[in-house]
Amino acid sequence: MSAFETKTFPSYAFGPFVLNGTERLLLRGNEVVALTPKVLETLFVLVENHGRVLTKNVLMEALWPDAFVEESSLSQNISLLRKALGNGQADQVYIETLPKRGYRFVAHVREINAEPDTMKSGLDAPLIQSETANSEGGEAPDEERVEPFGLPTVWDIRPWLKWQTFGVLVCIIAVSAGMFYWWRIRTAKRQVGIALKSVAVLPFKTVGGAAETELLGLGMADSVILKLTRFERLRVLPTSSVFKYLGAEKDALSIGRELGVDAVLDGTVQRWGDQVRVTAQLITLKDGKTLWSGKFDEQYRDIFCLQDSVSELLAGDLRLQVLNLQRKSEARPITRDPEAYQAYLTGLYFWNQRSSETLPKAIDHLQRAVSKDGDFALAYALLADCHYVSLGMLKGDQQGATTAMQKAEAAVARAIELDETLAEAHTVMGGILSNKGDGDGASKAYRRALSLNPNYATARVRYAYFLFTLLDPDGALREARLAQTLDPMSSVTNAALGYMLMMRREWEESIPYFQRSLELNPEATGSRIKLGLAHLHCGRFEEAVAEFSKVANRDPISSQRHLALTYARLGRRDEAHKLLDEILRSPSRKQSSNYDLAVIYIAMGEKERAFELLRKSTLSWTERALLKLDPELDNVRSEPRFEAIINKQTYPGQSS
Repeated sequence: MSAFETKTFPSYAFGPFVLNGTERLLLRGNEVVALTPKVLETLFVLVENHGRVLTKNVLMEALWPDAFVEESSLSQNISLLRKALGNGQADQVYIETLPKRGYRFVAHVREINAEPDTMKSGLDAPLIQSETANSEGGEAPDEERVEPFGLPTVWDIRPWLKWQTFGVLVCIIAVSAGMFYWWRIRTAKRQVGIALKSVAVLPFKTVGGAAETELLGLGMADSVILKLTRFERLRVLPTSSVFKYLGAEKDALSIGRELGVDAVLDGTVQRWGDQVRVTAQLITLKDGKTLWSGKFDEQYRDIFCLQDSVSELLAGDLRLQVLNLQRKSEARPITRDPEAYQAYLTGLYFWNQRSSETLPKAIDHLQRAVSKDGDFALAYALLADCHYVSLGMLKGDQQGATTAMQKAEAAVARAIELDETLAEAHTVMGGILSNKGDGDGASKAYRRALSLNPNYATARVRYAYFLFTLLDPDGALREARLAQTLDPMSSVTNAALGYMLMMRREWEESIPYFQRSLELNPEATGSRIKLGLAHLHCGRFEEAVAEFSKVANRDPISSQRHLALTYARLGRRDEAHKLLDEILRSPSRKQSSNYDLAVIYIAMGEKERAFELLRKSTLSWTERALLKLDPELDNVRSEPRFEAIINKQTYPGQSS
């Protein structure tokens, strides 16, 4: 059996229908009856137990063994089944309701051989007689007949024996029902299998595709990731963690070990003409076994339907493999314009790289996506995020920053107007409101994002920095740890955790996270600077100078500023002053705030000059938090002059 072949399960025929156990499909003739995975699962449970009364509790335990759901969910499934089966039409009733008890599948059911041709026509297949085969006609076996005349029966001769026998039968029935209930639970538990806590969906490999399908594999993975992130207790790595493996030659297990997950979902996409075939398998890292595999064929013109159906089927099947999962909401909306979607995927690819070179490319492609489809909410949210992230790269360019902020606001407003449930959009809104000084609004936006998607690592990173501005370093560290756990292969999450540890004076503990951040993205200038600062606080001056010098070409002002701080710490004041003078004369002087310069003056012992800069400056929220928390200011924080500067500041949550 190949890795993608499925096991054979019993199939059943009833009325004009065939319930295919192997392919998990309901057929009417040669046509597939469209059912959601959970509704189909309900039908299987009823058909497998045809003729028996299944109480609502038994059904709900079998269908949702590890989740609390309302009884209305079961009622809705039954209603959808009746509608799909045409219950009651042509004098045929399939599902009987027993008031205050439960449901029973009452149609004549035949178990059929699971041969491919049988699955298509089904009704002429060899039969295996079911226990209800005689319920719709035919003579009962001789031993079960009761003659109306002749000698009196045992019921007539010994009435007391009648009730004793009846009691025994009741006990037998009760024990049988209990054993059946236990068996259903055990069966459901066995289906659950291994308790997965984390899954990585790898970019699907494209097999022999044309140039226009180059990003089809990444798009398929992203679609599945979006569906699976709706499971509250399953950590699904975001696209930013897996996109780097697009086209990688590594095997799935090696990638899974790098990502530190319990299982990987690996798949392929193959296109020939108008046909697309998708295959996928879920593999555990513990033993390398395949927990689930599937194959799907669709028309390429229906690629969005393909992605929806594949991801929905995956989510439904994985529900049986993963413990304690709860669906929060339905799938996010997606465009129906192929060109818009292709532009979105390309923009997503460049956004994931988060650099000054790739962000403009991401913006260009995402702008093209929303121009093709003005209702593409997810593209608007990602476009807003690109403009927001670019703000950090426009330090000193006030006009450029203002324009970027306006574009971010317009895009995120449109995203929320189209789909209020996008965590990505509320995350961007939180950052925008924070930049505008609306602390209450920012807090609500971040909390809304996390309530919509607790596994969205980007929201947790930005919420961590926001909590830092609220003078809550413990909360900031907690959120940074969660973000790094959710997305351990992200340069951004590792840098955030390192920074929060550094702000707590845990220098040595912070260094591995900065190093990991740089392994994942060697061009991460901020991580390089922070690694240098950690070395500086540990007294490793040579290592600090080496790290600061490495960013001289990419960010000369930041390099000079931190080298000046290092020389000041070493007592080399002349060299520090020389670098400061170069910064002040530079056309890029605005890239260094008065706070940045004040920190260097304090390190050189020129406190009055530093205090004067701080007194006359309008500090950002982050800088106000740094006045109270920055380790660089530990030696002056107790001085009355410095306390006076702090007392003049307004912090979020305080009245101005």
